[in-house]
Amino acid sequence: MFRSGDKYYIWNPIEGGIWEIVTSMGLVDIVTEIDKPRHGSLKTEKVYQMYSGDFGLKDTVDKLQQW
Repeated sequence: MFRSGDKYYIWNPIEGGIWEIVTSMGLVDIVTEIDKPRHGSLKTEKVYQMYSGDFGLKDTVDKLQQW
């Protein structure tokens, strides 16, 4: 999980996807929900899918900052 500005994201490096956490919660509540089976009531939206031409976290962060 990482934060950019006032938004929190979940990054799955194995799958190459990034999801924005859209549930309105503070950091402590988000971490508590992530710990629950099936992430409790945490709602997310997929915002980025890495493809074979991408080169890792730096490129991913650069792309997020462009949005």
